[in-house]
Parts: sequence; C-alpha cells; structure tokens
Amino acid sequence: MGEIMISHEDFNRIELVIAEGRTSRSDRDRQNLDRLDRELRRARRVAAAERPADVVALEAEVTVRDLDDQTEATYQLVLPA
Repeated sequence: MGEIMISHEDFNRIELVIAEGRTSRSDRDRQNLDRLDRELRRARRVAAAERPADVVALEAEVTVRDLDDQTEATYQLVLPA
C-alpha cells in the first residue's frame, strides 16, 4: 500500500470524528470507522506547511479525469457534518 501523509491538523479533525462516531453509529459504521482509524494510524503526520502540493487535504477540491472518455468530475474532501 502507498504511503499516507496527513497534516497534524487534519489528523486531529478526523480522529475527533472517529471518536464521536463510535458512540452513535451502527455496527457497520463502527466497523468502517475502525478501518479508517487503522489507515489514519499508519499515516505519516507532517506540518501543513510541509505537505507537498500533490497531497490532498481536507477542504481541498480535486478534479479527476476518466481516462476512457475524458470526462472530468470535481470533488471536495470534507468531513461529515
């Protein structure tokens, strides 16, 4: 698996969502939160200023292109409300 890099701030925000979600979600959601937590734990944490420009962060917009038909779609990485 590839390396995961995350800013300290994004790590803390996601960690809080995971902790809050474990108390109020279904069993399936808790299993998914556990999977997310495992991925988060293996991430290399860096200062936001040290994060390379090609690493996506929370609140970032990313445009992806389908290589078959060249269509594009833009997504924003956000946390649940």
